[in-house]
Amino acid sequence: MKPRILAIFSAIILASSFLPSCASEQGEVQKTVLDNGLTLLVQEVKGFDIASMVLLVKLPCSLEDEHNLGIRNFVHQMLLKGTEKRSAVEIASQVEDIGATLTPGVTEDYAMLTSSVLNEFSGEILAIMADVTFNATFPEEEVGRARATLIQQASRQRIIWREVIRLFTQTHFASAYSYPPEGRPQTLAKINRQDLVDFYTRYYQPSNMILAVVGDLDSAEVRGAVEEVFGKFSSSPVSIPEVIEEEHTSIKEAEEQRWVASAALAIGYSVPTLRDQLYPQVLFLQSYLGEKIFDQIREERGWSYAAHVTYLEFANSGCLVAFCDLNKKENLDQARQVILGVIRGVKEGISEEDMEQHKTAVLGKIARGGQTSWEKAPQLVWYELYGLPYDFDDELRGKIEELTCEDIESVADKYFKDNYTYVAIIPLW
Repeated sequence: MKPRILAIFSAIILASSFLPSCASEQGEVQKTVLDNGLTLLVQEVKGFDIASMVLLVKLPCSLEDEHNLGIRNFVHQMLLKGTEKRSAVEIASQVEDIGATLTPGVTEDYAMLTSSVLNEFSGEILAIMADVTFNATFPEEEVGRARATLIQQASRQRIIWREVIRLFTQTHFASAYSYPPEGRPQTLAKINRQDLVDFYTRYYQPSNMILAVVGDLDSAEVRGAVEEVFGKFSSSPVSIPEVIEEEHTSIKEAEEQRWVASAALAIGYSVPTLRDQLYPQVLFLQSYLGEKIFDQIREERGWSYAAHVTYLEFANSGCLVAFCDLNKKENLDQARQVILGVIRGVKEGISEEDMEQHKTAVLGKIARGGQTSWEKAPQLVWYELYGLPYDFDDELRGKIEELTCEDIESVADKYFKDNYTYVAIIPLW
């Protein structure tokens, strides 16, 4: 490693070891909409030596279909493969030279380009981010290499938890939320360079983007730097179709046999999203059900190595999903009934002791979030995207503290009916 790179890397590690709580150090979020429509969010946080930048592009899965599935991820990965000014090697080298990170990623609702860097190099990384975002050239040879890598990734079997959750989304959702963001090998193989360029030209418009910058930086200077490198690009109107998910009124089931080491299952229900007033109850239920299912499946019966509840959260849909793997596939049906029994048991009432315990657990989880610049920047773009206040976490804590047993039981009664989705992966052996 180059001496300068080693010194920068060491400084980043040292700085991250002493990051303060941002509760009393953070300034107000400054929002600016550039003339070209790009939304800029800047927050000064004193004592943060590391600046974090997140560029969010509104690219919901509704932009894909069975013919171009995976094109969002394909295009976004190509941003780092060359621009009019920089080759792929030069992009990587220049990012490394200032000890920064620059990582593309795609979810069901958006694509993000994230970076963290020492404050003093924030201008340099912003310039690189603007260049790769608006000047990507999609070199034919890089397209071929990226396609081969993406096909390999889409073909690879993941850990059992991810495989079961993927089967769950494919079974539960009738909308584009059922699509895997990474695409499928057969569709990726048919996407050519012109397809990528056309998609990029249509949707990578400044007015379709949100940029958040968080660190111990002067807000005015950040706005000036962003205006200089992002503001010079013109914007065209963008039309984004909304993802519409149908109401779930019946039980859905799917089982698949595969060459896996152990059986695994997932049971999930549609629940409100973070934009809903019932979101605090959903977070409570995730904590409460996760503990109860773990106790029943693993601790009392010893059927599972892992048992937990996850919250699948999308812009227009949410699901609470209970997962467990099983050391014996013969326990599959019994485990299903035990999990359903725990979920339905919420309707019969929860104790005050459980109420206080899990309120504390949820409050602690919320408090741990957003304590570093690279956690706060993603939060800001999410809240802007979803139309939520920037102090959403503070409001959420207050609502969690006010929850009652009746609040939880009411939500359980409304959403936990015979409208769940059950999926399982069963060993072939």
